[in-house]
Amino acid sequence: MHIDDHLLAGYLSGSLTQTERSTITAELLQNRDMRDWLHMAVEALAVSKQFETESPLMMLVEPKEPARPRVMNGDRAARSHYRASRRWTG
Repeated sequence: MHIDDHLLAGYLSGSLTQTERSTITAELLQNRDMRDWLHMAVEALAVSKQFETESPLMMLVEPKEPARPRVMNGDRAARSHYRASRRWTG
């Protein structure tokens, strides 16, 4: 799966399917550049939230609910699965 900025935005907002979230979580665990890209996206989102009430355009955007706990549990399961697959079996 090709992961682009739209998928990362969906990942941050919690609007992806469980399969898509697991795929992206596994990729984030393996790919340092992808983690850096996600970190920059989170920083940009934090900055935009600071000015959210000051911008008249932001008043037109409906606020989204944060990711649900069961969605985050899927991320944890993907991480555990990834770690188990990387264990040394020698």
